[in-house]
Amino acid sequence: MSEADLTGPAEGHEPSIIVVPDSGTTRIGEDMILEPPRTGRNIIPPGPWAQTLMDDDSFGSAGRPNRPRSALVRDLRLLPSLREPFLRDSRAMTASALFYFLQSKPANVESGLMTVVGAEMPLEEECIHCKMLKGPWARCVVVQGQAGRGLACNNCHQLRRGSRCEHYVAPHPDTAEIPQQQRRQTQTRQDDEASSERRAWILDFEHIGDRIEVVNRRILGLLGAHEDRGVHGHDIRELRRMVQRLQDAYRDLVRRRAEMDM
Repeated sequence: MSEADLTGPAEGHEPSIIVVPDSGTTRIGEDMILEPPRTGRNIIPPGPWAQTLMDDDSFGSAGRPNRPRSALVRDLRLLPSLREPFLRDSRAMTASALFYFLQSKPANVESGLMTVVGAEMPLEEECIHCKMLKGPWARCVVVQGQAGRGLACNNCHQLRRGSRCEHYVAPHPDTAEIPQQQRRQTQTRQDDEASSERRAWILDFEHIGDRIEVVNRRILGLLGAHEDRGVHGHDIRELRRMVQRLQDAYRDLVRRRAEMDM
């Protein structure tokens, strides 16, 4: 993607942005001038880009002022700002390019906010995608606690790799917030499922027992036919003992299953 693609105004919205010639800076409205975003793995306190991500209402609405911001943007802005977001060296942009990149879709600004408010992973604990230098942000950052439920790291979120990130935390409702009637219904459904599984297991068990009986009778019949023809010896006796052991083992299994049902 060319810089022109990144810096063109979003459809239906022309923010007051002026690129200052020869400086790489970008003026936002009348009061704020943004320097080009930093690159590399250094960590510094929140600066102008962190402030812009936390405050600019055009972010999170895909550049359209009449479109509501994503719920995640609103939630992330309730958390404290911790650091200035840094880009990877390979993803260096001008100020205007990053501004329009953040405006282009909610996932971009969401990942930027995650970079500002989340917890940095040590290098050895970064997800596989961050170790492969995927995504725009220099560090693998994870939003922890309840706010991080259902989220991957910042780069995987931007890349839409979701549950493929090692730091993805599946969302789950707080048990205390589930109405009592719903919990009872859930427990009843689980009990019914367990009962159905148990009935299916018993039927399978009985079917296996029937097959063992059939096989044993067939083996004993074959052995009897050999003996009728005068074939005797150690092998015949050993086969009879093996059949008997199989029958005894099955009866013991039936007994143990009956004890489990008690």
